[in-house]
Amino acid sequence: MRETSSEKEEKKTDDDFSRDDVIKGLLRMKLLPRLRYILEGIRPSPRVVQDVLGVLIRITRHSSSAATQVLDCPCLKETVMSEFLPCSWAVPTSPTPSLYAWPTP
Repeated sequence: MRETSSEKEEKKTDDDFSRDDVIKGLLRMKLLPRLRYILEGIRPSPRVVQDVLGVLIRITRHSSSAATQVLDCPCLKETVMSEFLPCSWAVPTSPTPSLYAWPTP
């Protein structure tokens, strides 16, 4: 009996997925919860925040399926919206060492 394409994909390792499609491989390796943890738990430097947001942008541009996974990742959308796209903010009096609670370009 022949295997269907979905059965073949289930048997693939993370390495195989990554060779075929890097974004699919990263999503299969649960990258999104890890990125959320970095943004929410570690609260890294501005450069790292911009890199993480860049990765999220690249994933969402990959496919509608990938974009849906980003939206469905628990707390990721809320973290990005509340921390980097605030509805209001105070005018800075000095240079800020963090991007949290500031609109991020």
